[in-house]
Amino acid sequence: MANVEERLVKLVKDNLSDGDSSVNLDADVSESEVSSLAIMRFHKLVNAEFGIDMPVEEFTQINTLRGLIERIESGAA
Repeated sequence: MANVEERLVKLVKDNLSDGDSSVNLDADVSESEVSSLAIMRFHKLVNAEFGIDMPVEEFTQINTLRGLIERIESGAA
C-alpha cells in the first residue's frame, strides 16, 4: 500500500489540481487558488481515505500538505 504522502498527493491531483502539475508539500494552502468549498470537500475525502475523524477546525489550521501528512502520520485523529 502507498504511504501517506503518496496517497495524499494522489488525492490532491485527483481533486484539487489539473493532475499534471507537481504538488508542493510546503506551499501555504492559503496562497493557493483553491476555493474554501473545495477545501471542505477535501477535508471529507482525507477523513475517508485515512479512516480518521479530524475536526474541520483542526484541518483548517494546518497550513501545508506536509503539515497534514505529519498530522495523519501522528495518528492523533
